Amino acid sequence: MNKKVSPAISITIIFTLAVLVGLAAYYQDAIFPVQSPVFTVIHRRASNLNEYTNDVYGIRIKYTNEFPITSERCGGYIPICSSEFPIACFCYSGSNFSGTTFTGAGLLISIVSDNTEQSCKDFDYYDKQGLYISKLGETTVNDIVFSVAVRGGAALMHWSEERLYRTFRQGSCFEIAETITGGTYSPYGDLGNYKEFTKADKEKVLSSLETMFSTFRFIK
Repeated sequence: MNKKVSPAISITIIFTLAVLVGLAAYYQDAIFPVQSPVFTVIHRRASNLNEYTNDVYGIRIKYTNEFPITSERCGGYIPICSSEFPIACFCYSGSNFSGTTFTGAGLLISIVSDNTEQSCKDFDYYDKQGLYISKLGETTVNDIVFSVAVRGGAALMHWSEERLYRTFRQGSCFEIAETITGGTYSPYGDLGNYKEFTKADKEKVLSSLETMFSTFRFIK
């Protein structure tokens, strides 16, 4: 005797498959590739920038008016300034991408709990939220050697992409996280009144984040 599948179950299966296909298509075009044998820091000439200095941690970084420093939660469904031991967070205004599926971007400087130089450099495969971290290698900026990794995830039609820089200094593991977040396509292919936040748009925001990162220095 053949059993019939209820319409509700059929709709659920179709919806789930559509979401998975959409996420797969999105990550294929992600600007922070999970697998990358070569890593290059995007250096930009930084001028006419504001300067942030923290004498407690002995750091200095420059930033534009588009990335004001904030002590509040910023971003959309996925927060930008989320850390156990934050030092400073610079949250992108996003005015250039109003009306798109862009939801947030920013640069967060923090201390992570890895308390040895080796653990700081190695990165765990998974963070505390269960997101996969892929280490890319090392890079040197302003005579500081950084270990570099990428991290990304998606939930409830939202995604996040991060580039992580870590360096160990005076017994602390400093992490600089460049984060971009947004929404995914509707499983039915309809963005409603929103325009797509494109790969080219992401690269523009990444360029600004990298400009900020290239000015980071220790001052003591």
